[in-house]
Amino acid sequence: KDEVSACGGSRKPTVEQAPQSPAVIDTFCNGKEDGFFSEGCSANYYNCENENGEQQSCPPGLFFDTENDMCEFKELITGCG
Repeated sequence: KDEVSACGGSRKPTVEQAPQSPAVIDTFCNGKEDGFFSEGCSANYYNCENENGEQQSCPPGLFFDTENDMCEFKELITGCG
């Protein structure tokens, strides 16, 4: 009744929503075993499980150590030479 103008109510204004952009499909984990992976000496890494995963980042100033599966200072990571 409150929203029907014929019953003495007023209609709530229609709110238009912006179109949703399609989800981006990340294929980084395709063909990989479960585990943590990074591309080179980087703060970004992937946690892959069942060929699906999401990109994650180390805290500022740290890089991902693929040998120990943890974030570490760059100078302590063998792969960052």
